[in-house]
Amino acid sequence: MTVIALRLIAFACIAAALPCAQAAQPAAPAAAAAASGQAAPVVKVDEAWARATVAGQSSSAAYMVLTADAAQTLVSARTDVAGLTELHEMALQGDVMRMRALPEGVPLAAGQAVALKPGGLHIMLMQLKRPLRAGEVLPLTLTFKGADGRLRSQQVPVTVQRSAPGGTGAGSMGGGHMGGQGGQDGHAMPPGHGHMR
Repeated sequence: MTVIALRLIAFACIAAALPCAQAAQPAAPAAAAAASGQAAPVVKVDEAWARATVAGQSSSAAYMVLTADAAQTLVSARTDVAGLTELHEMALQGDVMRMRALPEGVPLAAGQAVALKPGGLHIMLMQLKRPLRAGEVLPLTLTFKGADGRLRSQQVPVTVQRSAPGGTGAGSMGGGHMGGQGGQDGHAMPPGHGHMR
């Protein structure tokens, strides 16, 4: 009787512990999903490209289309090939194209695509450490600030091209980016200087 009683007690203990173990099982996938979510891109990035440079050119620009699931702000960008990287905007004022830095960043509304393109918003790559050759891929790190104030970074591969994807006229001319002095990018001038189309 003693042996049978002990076996019954052991069986009862195992049966009681089983539901607890089964209930704990979903927690593992949930934790994995959470970890996966943290590593997932915070913003969808499409058509990322940068303009190839010519000999003696010390600056270029990167362009892309950004779509955020939740409202946030692109606050900075960086790459090892540039000594200085800034967020800029160009706008036509009268017949003069003017450029200004955006220290507050580029706001991204939830679900709304924001185009960084020649002649408008863009990422300025200055103090280049070497020429940018067509066909190479640059690792560019973007930093976003969420509504909760947290900073999140993600790396984006940027393809270097001679002109915008599709070879449109606006892309190849740079929308006012390229100056008339040996192909030098007009953005090499200090902010506030006008650039003629």
